[in-house]
Amino acid sequence: MSSNANYMSMATQYTYCTCGTAKQKVFLEESHGVINQRDGQPVLNANDHKYPDNIKGYGRCKADAADVQELLEKYGDVRIDTDKYAGRTCYPILNEAWKDGDTHFTIQGAPVLLDTSKLVCARGGIIKFVKPGSDADSLPDSIDASYSSFDEINSNIAKIEAAVAKYLPNKGHFTLGDKKNGPYAEAFVDPFDAEHRQTEGKMGTSGIEMEHGNSTQGKMGVEVGYSKDDFNIAAGTEVEIGKIKSDSEKLQVEPSDVKAYAKIEAKKKNLKISRGIITGDIEAEIESGEYKAKYGSERKKRKRTISAVHSEKQDDEEEK
Repeated sequence: MSSNANYMSMATQYTYCTCGTAKQKVFLEESHGVINQRDGQPVLNANDHKYPDNIKGYGRCKADAADVQELLEKYGDVRIDTDKYAGRTCYPILNEAWKDGDTHFTIQGAPVLLDTSKLVCARGGIIKFVKPGSDADSLPDSIDASYSSFDEINSNIAKIEAAVAKYLPNKGHFTLGDKKNGPYAEAFVDPFDAEHRQTEGKMGTSGIEMEHGNSTQGKMGVEVGYSKDDFNIAAGTEVEIGKIKSDSEKLQVEPSDVKAYAKIEAKKKNLKISRGIITGDIEAEIESGEYKAKYGSERKKRKRTISAVHSEKQDDEEEK
């Protein structure tokens, strides 16, 4: 394919919606078999308009606020900040294919997308490709935007964590032996274990599904192990109670479980294998810094899951 034409490729150029508050790229489950020489990515065609396979969303939807503005203008010269009053999380309704593609060059019977192509959302927005230096170019990435919708929740979670840690001796950890250099046994209680601003990508039936939110739970357990400098090997049992996953739209309560686990850690990289005593679920987890990769097997549902998780560190509250 010629590298001179402004053909659009998978996951390279940002798009935005006139009723959205963030920008996002267009994705493909499978390549159409044509590669753009400019960026080495599969070329998009007009049929790549499906939600959530191709279009993941644009932050918050301003369509409701636009309706309110129309009514206000009808009855008086009043203006509102549609960004401030943006409503629901963006779930686009995309019933029609992209418009204004290159009809002289088709892939699998559909026109190739150009940087001037448009996509109509039934909620009222028009999706376009971002022009460098335009106002849309300064919009946040939709992943960051989805975080902002529950930043207040994160702040409250951090305060609760700090309050719990303040009144628990040794932050809820009681150790016999030397955990830093030698054999040890430890009992721990963490009534409010939280992971903030977590992005999880799961392999689902329709490809990779992205979820953004928080995860909170209560934990308690016992562990025995051996440590030497930056090396640790251990085994233990932990109880997870009241696990809740939250995002800007919903709360999801997950069942409690008792897990037996073994783990090994070296140079801040951690491998942990666990089995649910109640559920029978098996999970292998590799962690390095803020990133985790998980492989899970759920016995009752007879299915396996693979996910990659990024947990952004929460800024600590100022110590009083």
